[in-house]
Amino acid sequence: MFIILSKEARELLYSSKFILIFIASLVLILIAVYNGYSTYSLQSRLVDKGIAYSLEDARDSNNYVDLGNKGLKVYRRPDRLSIFNTGLDNVVGHKAVVTDTGAPQIKEGRYYSSPVLSVFGELDVNFVIAFIFPLFAILFSYNAIAGEKESGTLRLIAANPVSRVSIAAGKILGGFLPVIITFVLPFGIAVAGVIFIGGIEFSGGDFFKLALIAAVSTLYLFVFYLIGFLVSSLAKRSFLSLLICLFVWVALTSIVPKLAVHISANAIETSSPDEIEQNIMRFKRSERAMSGKYLKEFFEQNPTHLSRLMTQMGNANASVRQKTIANTRDFEDALYDEWERKQRRVVDTAIFYSRISPMSCYSFALHGISGSGVEMIDAFRDSLRIFRNKLVDYLESRNQPEDLNPEKLYASLGIKSFGMDDQGNVTLETFENYQPAQLDLTGMPHYRGLGRPGLYSAWDYATDINVLLLYAVVLFMGIIIAFALYDVR
Repeated sequence: MFIILSKEARELLYSSKFILIFIASLVLILIAVYNGYSTYSLQSRLVDKGIAYSLEDARDSNNYVDLGNKGLKVYRRPDRLSIFNTGLDNVVGHKAVVTDTGAPQIKEGRYYSSPVLSVFGELDVNFVIAFIFPLFAILFSYNAIAGEKESGTLRLIAANPVSRVSIAAGKILGGFLPVIITFVLPFGIAVAGVIFIGGIEFSGGDFFKLALIAAVSTLYLFVFYLIGFLVSSLAKRSFLSLLICLFVWVALTSIVPKLAVHISANAIETSSPDEIEQNIMRFKRSERAMSGKYLKEFFEQNPTHLSRLMTQMGNANASVRQKTIANTRDFEDALYDEWERKQRRVVDTAIFYSRISPMSCYSFALHGISGSGVEMIDAFRDSLRIFRNKLVDYLESRNQPEDLNPEKLYASLGIKSFGMDDQGNVTLETFENYQPAQLDLTGMPHYRGLGRPGLYSAWDYATDINVLLLYAVVLFMGIIIAFALYDVR
């Protein structure tokens, strides 16, 4: 077997096909990593600027009620591994607005500001390996057996006193060695460039994930290499083998994943974001209609003399506001929980059916390793909800009933007093050289991001790796059986 392995490897390594594919692989991976590095650097700078602007805007609020109404802008930092696998990092916005009422609103992602990206997609390592490298792997294996059938050398090899399992294993492993070199070497060069030229500092966990990405990518390419080898074992002509392999490549990398998403989206009915917003607006309208009732309940529980009405109105408004916020929060949480459960069913269904394609398994595994998959969106929403609760508690602790008094509200706008002229018209007296005071944000919670360094455990991508292993085992056994049944006559 070793002789066959070394012969197969030497023939391919010294061929012009290997040189051309290696050069193409190196160029594609370097371009993809450079593009990912540029995007990561740009998003990091934008997040730093956004955080500074957000704090400045918060300090310019009239009071804590005003800050709660307009909301606080928070930002999600890009992950370092997004340099190699963008995933949904640019689809999901990096900015969200958190108010004291309503669910946090995640703003549009990079695709919204650059619509052309939604047409052509990102050029990252995941795309290059998932779509282009399988074709390279097939080019190394489509004529591995069919070519020798045509030349008659396979009959001579099979006639030797060597087991056909050893012959098949030697040809498979020897032919796959150039595929490994065309991926691992350019990928290693790209990682070194990001570290030593780009100045990105990876942690020990990041290096482990990069090694895992390389291992899973190698397994994925091995699956497509075996597909080409199996087709070559069954086909009588190399040209026919190439045509079949190209059809399988297109079906598994493009048609099956899209078809799975289409089936799952039509099988499960979910509410649109607009319908959810309409339901929330209706509930808020009903809560406004209940404001009079809430005020009546407050004054029934807190009897107030008419002379203290203006002072007590601040407390009354604060009580009504707290009740409205609590009711709205409960309603929105229940509404979004139901919506997310249905969305999760759609995603799970799509993932289940799309795993027919090795490309889908590979992409899901990479998203899980780099933390840029569907779970990242759920984690982002969860972290925003946790932060919103902390922010609401902070605002309520800093809110003072007198902040809602008309006199103090007018003073915050620079109005000193009201008056009336001889004709009975209202006049305003303003403070001279008025400068609005900045809000004291001492003790205000800060958004810390997703908040879970180990966001994705091995369980999140173990299933997809196991499916790829299963594909490899089944294809390998199929090749052995097809080779064993080959008639040398």
